[in-house]
Amino acid sequence: MNTSISSKRFNEKTIAELLNGMAFPSLIVDSKGIIVKCNKSFVKIIGKNAEGRSVSPVLGITPSDLDELSEYFYHVSEINFDIHPVKLKRKKYFLFLGSKTGKQFSKSESQIKGLVHDINNILASVINSVTLLKRQYINEQKVVNLLDNIARNSKNAADIIDEGLSAGPYFWEKENVVDVVSIIKDAVNTAESSAGENAVINLTGNLKPAYVKSIRTNLYRAILNLLYNASETLKKKVKIDITVKETKRIAELKSKTDGMEYLLISIKDNGSGISKKNINNIFERGFTTKVKKRESGIGLSVVKEIIEASSGYIFVKSQLGKGTEFKIYLPLVKNKEAEFDPNKKTILLADDELSLLELMSDLFESYDYNVLKATDGKQLINKAKDNVIDLYIIDKKMPKVDGLKCVEKIRKKNGKAKIIMITGSVDSKFENKNRHAFDEIIYKPFDFNQLLSLVEKLIV
Repeated sequence: MNTSISSKRFNEKTIAELLNGMAFPSLIVDSKGIIVKCNKSFVKIIGKNAEGRSVSPVLGITPSDLDELSEYFYHVSEINFDIHPVKLKRKKYFLFLGSKTGKQFSKSESQIKGLVHDINNILASVINSVTLLKRQYINEQKVVNLLDNIARNSKNAADIIDEGLSAGPYFWEKENVVDVVSIIKDAVNTAESSAGENAVINLTGNLKPAYVKSIRTNLYRAILNLLYNASETLKKKVKIDITVKETKRIAELKSKTDGMEYLLISIKDNGSGISKKNINNIFERGFTTKVKKRESGIGLSVVKEIIEASSGYIFVKSQLGKGTEFKIYLPLVKNKEAEFDPNKKTILLADDELSLLELMSDLFESYDYNVLKATDGKQLINKAKDNVIDLYIIDKKMPKVDGLKCVEKIRKKNGKAKIIMITGSVDSKFENKNRHAFDEIIYKPFDFNQLLSLVEKLIV
């Protein structure tokens, strides 16, 4: 459908009719960069309704770019947008009219998904192997610490690769309820490994699990970016203090938060600081005052977009020669399980190896399962009591209560429960003796496709 813009003035009805009549993705954005209206074709390519969201995380365009653009190529779906400024009730808007470039993306998207899936399987195998090595070197703490670091970073690499399939130049598709404290810990471990002796990072405060609705990989990259920036100041050795606490008050805002609880993350360094001239520009796309030693993949403009896309706030204060402090406020979700879709099957994963647990959780969530997690046998038993579980995946060796005893307790409650046992050692005597206790057994290191096929076999 060819549409020409013959007038620069429209009313709401005209715009709605225009967008709904477009065969290709189209949308209208206000002067602040908020998507006011989008048609079904646009919703289809990004996977959800984007109305009310900022155009920055959706398409990668900042509001300041709009006046300078007459067209924009959205590479993920091979869509070329013609951008037309329009007026509605004396307010300025931007009309994005999409058209195909002629090259189809579906085939390459399928190939990429297959490749990503294979890479994730390799990383899952790496993490499984690390788990086995840790058990062999349990008394050598330095070795265990190094293995933990390999596992954590393999998990984070898997997350970034997996999220890279989503629409847009940044990752905005799979929003879930995530434990932000575990994300902070992962970012700190990565930053410490990279900075070496150049930075000392202290993490204090309320470090119990705290849940927010966001995308794990985005928050990880945002926090890591702030830590990298702090570690790369002019001082040879930088001290970075991170404090975490819950609050009902946002000191930087004059308006009330209506009783909503936030997690406050303060990242403070004693580095060279930022001048008054530059501090107002640090969240602008492309702005920098230094040459970085490494790239975290995003800048402060995207850090701000990530926090705001999570319904949060970010503030900065700094003084030359004394250092910089970033404060992030993220709204808390008190009951993670309350976010579960009742129409989806629920899997309870139990493993004391956190990296493997998180990787399996992310993978199963990507296949539209609700996922509960337990890091020891006691947690598993409590969650089994409080929730309707369609399938249990349980590691044989766990602290507090081992996997087999957990299975016995579950069977007493529900003799028809579906259970997959995970073990790191092939033991035919164990398997033959306890075969009645579980439906399937799988050995580490395993291929995720193998585990997924067992899950699909047991959950009808």
